[in-house]
Amino acid sequence: MNMTSESAADVGITIISVALNSIDHLTGCLESVANQGIPLQHVIVDGGSTDGTIDLLRSWTRHPLEWTSGPDRGISHAFNQGISRARSDIIGLLNTDDRYEPGALQRGLAALQTYPEAGFCFGHCLHIERDGREWLNLADPNYQRHLRYYMPNVNHPTMLIRRSAYVRVGGYDERWRMAMDYDWLIRAERAGVRGVLVDATQTCMAMGGISDRRWRRSFAEARSIAIMHGAHPLAAWADFSMRIVKGSARRTLVRLGLRGLERRVRLARQQRILKRHPEH
Repeated sequence: MNMTSESAADVGITIISVALNSIDHLTGCLESVANQGIPLQHVIVDGGSTDGTIDLLRSWTRHPLEWTSGPDRGISHAFNQGISRARSDIIGLLNTDDRYEPGALQRGLAALQTYPEAGFCFGHCLHIERDGREWLNLADPNYQRHLRYYMPNVNHPTMLIRRSAYVRVGGYDERWRMAMDYDWLIRAERAGVRGVLVDATQTCMAMGGISDRRWRRSFAEARSIAIMHGAHPLAAWADFSMRIVKGSARRTLVRLGLRGLERRVRLARQQRILKRHPEH
């Protein structure tokens, strides 16, 4: 991805959506962007869908779309393709199985205006399971403390990132197929690019995407990224192993029908995050 700070910005914000056979969730994604009610550029990078996604993009009229379709080298490459087409100073990445909550972009833009020193903002994400069950993934305002060892709760679909941050940090490393956002956050931290919390639910995510379906591989990538960036291998492996155990236990509880117990375990973890929130 090549991007220079001199690129002209003729819209307030650019949203990049990566798609591949996304017909089941695409309408909800597009509607959530259209309902933000602000001028924006919406770029769809499609990996060569064959399920009706392209027909829907062609027929969409609620807001202007710029889309391309064809083979790519993975999600990181598709992200970089989209970002290279951005014409604004603020860029968001909203995959087609995600949706913005009402007012999300206005809240994000307000946060970046309030904190001009911040390179990006991020917020909370509502996860929706296939059975309709919902749970809130709270963002961690103290994410920088944990970056060296594991991927903290910086919900990628909620992030709005300044163009200047991409100029400073670079794009997404195409070696990584699922944990590319973790690698980018570490590089951003080392480059002096900081994020600010929007203390609100900014997006909804439909569970069942590639990172959710291949969660062990996602954790393994995150472990490799941590080691590559200087974490002690034993510490990284220990954290990876603990996360595998916790993830397996959670999924076992769900399979056994013990959703109430699984929910209590998850809420206890969320409460630990809440206790770390600074005063607002």
